Amino acid sequence: HFSIKQTKRATADVVGIISSSVCIVHCVLTPVLLTSGLSFFHESWMKYVFVLIALFSVFYSLKKQLRLNITLFLWSSFLLFLFAIFLEEEYPALEYVGIFASVCIITGHIWNNRACRRCNTSLNPNKHQQ
Repeated sequence: HFSIKQTKRATADVVGIISSSVCIVHCVLTPVLLTSGLSFFHESWMKYVFVLIALFSVFYSLKKQLRLNITLFLWSSFLLFLFAIFLEEEYPALEYVGIFASVCIITGHIWNNRACRRCNTSLNPNKHQQ
């Protein structure tokens, strides 16, 4: 019995978790796929897709978030991801920073999702009783 706004926020968290997971898999598997001749996975436009999805998922999942610690954690993780993804060609070691930032984004979305569910339940304690 979630409202439409709660559903959009929860969807943004799920999209953020899935896209960050795909990003990690992409980063880890790209060298293997390149040696197999699958160069499609190394296209430069893919990083823009990951950045845009991360931006919108963080923005929409935090739209009504009142907990500053969750907000700061997710936005800091996104900025670290952004920094790493756009500078990794000049500094290849930043690929590991990007993977770490993706893990942080996943963690932040899970944390946000749990906090929002707890907040919704505590605002209406009779809502989930049967």
